[in-house]
Amino acid sequence: MKGRQALPSYVEFTVDKYNSTIKALVKSSLVEVTLVFLASIIALFAPIRGELGSPLRYIWLLFMPLVMLGIAGKARLPFTFKGIDVEKLSNTKLEDVVVHAIVTSGTNIGAVENTVESIQYWYREVSRKYNINVRYEVEVITEEYALQRLKRALPSGVRLIAVPQGFRTKNGASYKARALEYARINRQLGNAARTWIYHHDDETAVGEDTILGIIGFIINKKGDVGVNAVVYPLAWKGGIVGHLETVRSALDVTNISISPKILKHGSGFITKALVEDSIGWDFKEALAEDFIFHSRASKIAKYGVLEGFAYELSPPTLADMLKQRRRWFVGKLDAYLNGSVDIGSSVKELMDLMENVAYLPINIVAAVIGAHYLGVMEPPALLAISIVSGYYLFIVIKDSFMIHMRYVGFEPIDFIPHVFYAGIGMLVESLAPWYAFISRDNGYFVMEKRIQLQLGFRY
Repeated sequence: MKGRQALPSYVEFTVDKYNSTIKALVKSSLVEVTLVFLASIIALFAPIRGELGSPLRYIWLLFMPLVMLGIAGKARLPFTFKGIDVEKLSNTKLEDVVVHAIVTSGTNIGAVENTVESIQYWYREVSRKYNINVRYEVEVITEEYALQRLKRALPSGVRLIAVPQGFRTKNGASYKARALEYARINRQLGNAARTWIYHHDDETAVGEDTILGIIGFIINKKGDVGVNAVVYPLAWKGGIVGHLETVRSALDVTNISISPKILKHGSGFITKALVEDSIGWDFKEALAEDFIFHSRASKIAKYGVLEGFAYELSPPTLADMLKQRRRWFVGKLDAYLNGSVDIGSSVKELMDLMENVAYLPINIVAAVIGAHYLGVMEPPALLAISIVSGYYLFIVIKDSFMIHMRYVGFEPIDFIPHVFYAGIGMLVESLAPWYAFISRDNGYFVMEKRIQLQLGFRY
């Protein structure tokens, strides 16, 4: 309606929307796992036409461990994600304190403002609608030079923590790890045993489902560390990068279903303050501090499923996406090489790294082989692998569409362009490890994240 003020997108992130999304995913997963099984059986008995050909045709075997893990995750999804039962949480008082820690360099102040307002809005709404009382705090961790700008921009009720320019840690932590370590050391906790830290990037907004998921996680004692799947509806623009990021959400859901310990994000997770204090963030020159933290925490803490989504936005350009992926890849590789993480503690991540490196040459070789052997049936075992791998990839892209359709307004007709854009994006993403190898800049890349706030919607 003309003249009507639009609401910030986080207002639309309701628990009903989350529960509907999970219900649809669970329903489809039962059918998909059955079809994968039947397709594999049929393929094993398919007739052979032609010869085995080049041994390179076996290159698809490299994907099978991850594919089989993914299918196992799909099979477990109905037992992992139950949705959020609001009635069971209503009329409760939580004695624990939840600290929402937002780390920012100060370059994306609009994004930080949106994040803070989403937190404050949904705690108020949860209290009003369900009579749930929770003590929470919002802290923004930044550098000294950005302090005054943030003071002017942010609403009241926010604790600002400015990291002194001269602050140094024992092990020489840098970038985000340095800021997190300063905040941990200087955070004044009344009762560390009853305090939880929920971690945000500067643009990580919450919804009603996020807050209720946190409350349920604590009340039901699901673990010491909980992880959200991250979705990307904020400032949605579509395009190759936007559709590609939705695939990450589908993989998040599947990986959490396999084991919450697999997910190693730096945002969208909650941890007991005691767990964070026992590990700290003093990792030397870490580009992937989240990866190191979770790898160590998984050895000493119980991980659980955190219902609800965390809400973020995709990189603005393909170049930004490649730089982001480069930092992740280099950071994880460095963590293995310098001993910050031992291989045994994160086998799934190591498999992902190996797959990422191999993905581009595998695509090239597969295209050449496909052209050369056009019309020649694969041997049964290889045909089964091809069917299972291809169908699993299709399932991931389909799930990414289902997860976001209620948040970005997808219609059924949008599925075909979604498949196209996501597929192109995945091919471009396969360049990231090779871009990391040839690029000289291994610094901590911070993307510009612009979110258009609707002025006047502050309580």
